[in-house]
Amino acid sequence: MIHHPMSYQGVHLDQLLDPHREAAAYQFLQTSTAQLLALATELDVKVLVHGGYGSDSGRLIDEYESLQVARDVVFERLDNLVCQASGHVVIENGVTASFMYGDPQLDERIIQHHYPLVCDLSHVFIALHGDMELTMLALKRLVPLIQHYHLVDSMGTRHDSLPLGQGLIDWQRVLPVLNPHATMIYEVPDETDATCANMLSSYHYLRALELRSIEGGQAND
Repeated sequence: MIHHPMSYQGVHLDQLLDPHREAAAYQFLQTSTAQLLALATELDVKVLVHGGYGSDSGRLIDEYESLQVARDVVFERLDNLVCQASGHVVIENGVTASFMYGDPQLDERIIQHHYPLVCDLSHVFIALHGDMELTMLALKRLVPLIQHYHLVDSMGTRHDSLPLGQGLIDWQRVLPVLNPHATMIYEVPDETDATCANMLSSYHYLRALELRSIEGGQAND
């Protein structure tokens, strides 16, 4: 899987970028996406593209007449992207209202468009302001479309990218509703690129939860 660049000259590459207001970033988004899709087709892999992003998305939404108009723009562009990609793209959720998971109307629209999804668990949790009940509902609604997970913990207020077990996401509840056919990574950064200690600790944390769940099920049999 190839992760699309996240920014261009300090601007997050959001689907809401306007070809006139943010001309340079918009052009880079379109050109780089086309180039990566050509490479992905050649290699028979997939390109991960963000349907929405973070801090910039709120400002970009305000450039449109309404949230509904902004969402219409996002879905039109994602429809074109999916058609262009011919099975070589997956779409990741953001933390703002233009393209997030957990809003029932937006989730239903995503389902109707049958998008191939990447689910960043921390993005779901943050977009829903740390509400675990709503997070679970979103995971259950969208599970048939999710092809890949980013497993990251969070306190639910900002993009903090915590190792599993150090935030407020209830991973014991999350585990049973993950799509078993999807791939996943522990997208947890370390202080330097020379170590992957946080990723390893997250892996062992989740495996321990799985083991306890299996042992608890056997004890109940």
